Amino acid sequence: MLPNADKTLQQITKAGIQLLLEEPFFAHLLSGLPRQVDDQIPTIGWAIQEDYTFVLQINPAFWQQIADPLTQIGVLKHELLHLLFLHPLRKMSFSKPNYFDLAADLVVNQYIGSYTLPDQSGENTYVQLSDFPELDLLPHQTVEYYYEALLAASAENPIPTQHQNWPKPDELSSPEREVATINLKRLMHQLAQQISEQEKERYGDTIVAAILHLAPAKNPGINWRRLLRLYANSSSKTQVKSTIRRPSKRYGTVPGIRIRRKSKVIVAIDTSGSLTQRAFQAFFGEIHALWKTGHEIIIVESDQQIQRHFTYRGQIPQWVQGRGGTSFDPAIEWAHEQNADLLVYFTDGYGPSPNFSSNIPIIWAIDEAGIHEQLAAWQQLPGRKLKLTA
Repeated sequence: MLPNADKTLQQITKAGIQLLLEEPFFAHLLSGLPRQVDDQIPTIGWAIQEDYTFVLQINPAFWQQIADPLTQIGVLKHELLHLLFLHPLRKMSFSKPNYFDLAADLVVNQYIGSYTLPDQSGENTYVQLSDFPELDLLPHQTVEYYYEALLAASAENPIPTQHQNWPKPDELSSPEREVATINLKRLMHQLAQQISEQEKERYGDTIVAAILHLAPAKNPGINWRRLLRLYANSSSKTQVKSTIRRPSKRYGTVPGIRIRRKSKVIVAIDTSGSLTQRAFQAFFGEIHALWKTGHEIIIVESDQQIQRHFTYRGQIPQWVQGRGGTSFDPAIEWAHEQNADLLVYFTDGYGPSPNFSSNIPIIWAIDEAGIHEQLAAWQQLPGRKLKLTA
């Protein structure tokens, strides 16, 4: 445990309670996201977890330097505003990310309200428009406006920049950014239902517009097919093979090389539950697509024990159901013994939580008629969960 880790988390919880009394929307947003104490980041900022949800990372040494409760709330609101404006994800679209950081700070720091921000102490994290009087910047403008103004000014006099722990441009692919955005929109959709008209008046048009932009009237669904492909490809191994069909790009000679990504994917089918045939067919349509791209697919049929296993060769297995009780452990243990790169478990989710611990990534493909996302059983399944909606 890091020094002051518990104290830091307790103070953040206390700041969240105070924020709840004054600005409920931001307090609920804070409570809906996990927090992580980490001394490897310089201050505080957002990171993205393996399931493409945001986590607030805090350096306890940095946090303990902030003694004033109003400043603690100000720092938290600063980070929440960045998330509301999608700055951690939008940064990747700008050619000069350091200037984007500065422009993004100029945007959010105008909406801190009655709270305070730390003394910069030589850093640019908590800049204000007044720090650039020579640029004559207009208030309440977009991040693009401030970015272009800073970029133009830096042509004559470079502006020092630095920023917090955000995903780097090369860390997330376009589909990954899309999934992270949808996850955030789902949270915003829930919170937007609770915001009062009085609170909207307090925030002003810009903040309300950002909330509504991220909180559509209908709760956004996640494309489970895209997620399944994304998760499977992230577990791939790179295979380099010589080929006479492709000359070397570097030397123009043959043989060249062909790079192919391949992984050993074990697909466990829960034969004990009442899986729907429609979801079964849709699921194996995606498994077949993975197989065609070069993944090795091994099918395992299991209820309380493994009934059979075989290598998938393009023939969708017969739809099997209703064999008896459920235990997830046999298939997980077998996949572990096979040194698989990924286990995809097609199930309705009803059954005791698995006890066998494995370092193999697991994707739970939950049947459309299976357990609901709000149930404790859903949360207790280790790994990533996908609901196979139509």
